[in-house]
Amino acid sequence: MGIKPTDATGDTVLEPGETYTIYVNLTSGEELGPGDEFSLELTSTSAMSLIISRSAPWHIDNINTLY
Repeated sequence: MGIKPTDATGDTVLEPGETYTIYVNLTSGEELGPGDEFSLELTSTSAMSLIISRSAPWHIDNINTLY
């Protein structure tokens, strides 16, 4: 996990051309079905929250990459 590309400026701020990968492990009872909507809330002690809302893909594998 981390900011990509690896030659990023070395700070903790996402800038144009950089990406960050978030891994989410769901536990039993928290499964998503095909097309289910979900939200992730990213919080920081020094900034406002960021809410990311998406829908699960129509075909679900053990690992899915969502953009």
